[in-house]
Amino acid sequence: MTIEHSKECALTSEIRSNVSNLFLEHSIEAVLVTDTAGNVVYANPAVFRNFGYDFPDLVDRNIFDFIDVSLADKTTLLTIDAPEDVEEPFLGIFRTAVDLYVDVHLRSYLVKNGDQTQRVFLVRDISTRTSIRRELKSSQQLMSSIVEGVGDSIIAADKDGQLTLFNKGAETTFGYRADEVLGKNLSMLIPADVKLKHQQHFSKLEDSDVRTRNMGMRGGISGLRKNGDTFPAEATIMRISEGDDLVFAAVVRDVSERIMVQGELQEAKEMAETSNQMKSSFLANMSHELRTPLNAIIGFSEFITEEHLGKLEHDKYREYIGDILDSGRHLLTIVNDILDLSRVEAGEIQLNETVVCIRQAILSAYRFVNRQANAKNISLDVDFEDNLPYLFADERILKQVVINLATNAVKFTPEGGSIRACIKSLGNNGQIAIVISDTGIGIAEEDLERVIKPFEQSESSYTKTIEGTGLGLSLAQSLMELHGGKLTIKSELGSGTSVQLTFPAQRVISSTDMKLHLSDKKLSA
Repeated sequence: MTIEHSKECALTSEIRSNVSNLFLEHSIEAVLVTDTAGNVVYANPAVFRNFGYDFPDLVDRNIFDFIDVSLADKTTLLTIDAPEDVEEPFLGIFRTAVDLYVDVHLRSYLVKNGDQTQRVFLVRDISTRTSIRRELKSSQQLMSSIVEGVGDSIIAADKDGQLTLFNKGAETTFGYRADEVLGKNLSMLIPADVKLKHQQHFSKLEDSDVRTRNMGMRGGISGLRKNGDTFPAEATIMRISEGDDLVFAAVVRDVSERIMVQGELQEAKEMAETSNQMKSSFLANMSHELRTPLNAIIGFSEFITEEHLGKLEHDKYREYIGDILDSGRHLLTIVNDILDLSRVEAGEIQLNETVVCIRQAILSAYRFVNRQANAKNISLDVDFEDNLPYLFADERILKQVVINLATNAVKFTPEGGSIRACIKSLGNNGQIAIVISDTGIGIAEEDLERVIKPFEQSESSYTKTIEGTGLGLSLAQSLMELHGGKLTIKSELGSGTSVQLTFPAQRVISSTDMKLHLSDKKLSA
């Protein structure tokens, strides 16, 4: 060997050594060099960067004091001669300087360092990758549990229709075990008479840009059970692309029970409507038949009371005929209320709308209850401001509502009480309200919703002594609703009741507008 060649070899060896040192110093992978027993003699800076150990912390310590592997892997790692002897790295757990545990990959091989044999360990931190894999596995397990646990059928098939997923819900719905259908064609779950229709749905989804399609929400689709029974269903089908492969997933729901319940509800609705029509017809006929003899009873009672054919000599006769007249009028009122309520429910009442003077309507209604109020020494008061607005309404019905409320108030107000009517504007929305208040016994809060229903009254020892059907408030509310208005009640037991009739703004005509209207009529005349 020449001198020049020796120098060249020495230079090459030095370069190689420098490159190796540079690689060790800047490598992102931790490198530990040990003797053949695994005791550390060198650690590159990456050991500190990745795991927090300086070289003095590890020197002369056995590598397996801080890297945990299985006993078999430990033996193998200490006997491997070259990197290519093992294809896959070994898994271990590196205990860091701050007592954290990090998943790592390990490789080892023997090297000659002069006359010494040493072992190099390459240690790679795979904690991030392991964490992602664990999270992915956890997510997959969670999704698998959800798919298996959900009550609906969840199935999947490839583009050729071969089944690849069949959850517990599908097993319950179709009657097959998963192992009986996986790998077989989806068509085994579809009745023969609708297979073409189902195939058209899939073809449209395959050829379109739409990824999800709902089936059976309006037009029915069907499923076929193992026992041959068919059932109505609805499904959401999803087209999922996996590279060049195409997968169809479907959530299928058996809706036979829902359809049965809907049918029963529809049948019950029709029966209720028929029953209601029969009831309304019966009440109308019964009311008509009752009113004819009642009118005769009332008419003849009034005739006798007025003594047109001679004076009633006995006071008891006069008392009895008065009772007959009062009872007849009371019964006629009940019959009229029943008839009106049945007509409202049947939609047979048509509004005869005119411009109504509220003041005159209320005062006129008061005259119908004046005798009853006088008998109990109850005052009928009004609290009207000037320039009251007018209403576009059915005057007869408006009077009837006020009469019903005033009559109710008289019934439930003790002797010496008072009833007051007032009209008030409701803010800036143009609505107005007629309020009928009394100083009567009031209604308990828990009874407020109930008393508005037909044939209901508040429960108290006082009301049990009062005659009535409980139709007054219910009928008044129905008649208000015909006008697009509403009836509300405020009351407190022992402190009286206030009933508010609210009319929409489009039915309110201001006094100014009314005067202009009348003026225009005079000019045109």
